[in-house]
Parts: sequence; C-alpha cells; structure tokens
Amino acid sequence: MNILKSLTAASLMILIGCASNPDINREMQAINQALQKAQAATDFDTFSTHAQVFEEHVRAAASKAYSGSDAGARTYEAGMGELTVALTALDAALAAKDLEAGKAALEQCVALRKKYHLKLGV
Repeated sequence: MNILKSLTAASLMILIGCASNPDINREMQAINQALQKAQAATDFDTFSTHAQVFEEHVRAAASKAYSGSDAGARTYEAGMGELTVALTALDAALAAKDLEAGKAALEQCVALRKKYHLKLGV
C-alpha cells in the first residue's frame, strides 16, 4: 500500500512539474493510473492488461517534447530513454506470463521515475 501512496504523491508532483505541457501531463496521469492498477493486480491477465496500458503511455510520453529548460529537457529525455529500455524486462515478463517478474520490472520503472523526478525537482 505504501507504493500506492508514493504513486499518488508522485502524480501530484508530476502535475506541478509538467503543467506547462498538457500532453505530458495527460500521459503521466495515465501512466500513474495504469501503474497503480497493474501493481494492485492479483492475476496475470489483469496485470497484463494494465501493464500494456502503462507501456503504451510511457512510449507516448517519451515522444513528447519537454517544455522546460534545455537542461530539464535533456534530463527528461534521458529518463524517458532509460524507462523505455527498462520496458524490455516488462515485455519479457509479459511474454513469459510471469506475474512476479512483471511486478519486479514495474518496480524497476518506479525506481527510475524516482531518480529522474529528483533530478528534475518534481
């Protein structure tokens, strides 16, 4: 349950940090919703559905231009790049129909998000 509280707090910080780009804001909200649902899933099919939505929105957010400083944009792009690479572990877990590995892959994504939110100050 602590992860859900952290995600909710992170959602608010994202809204503040990305408020100048409504496209990123919408994608980040969708990412958080899908992540929360995937992490709460107790069966593989439910997990898979929400993990795939999470992945779609991560890829969509990665394609959006950050509308802050140049340094912030470089940090955003680096973070989204690392997150996109981390999705390969999620893809592998989904292909193997492995709920435990999938949830571990999502935790890796959460760790990357925390790392880059600290760098961006959001």
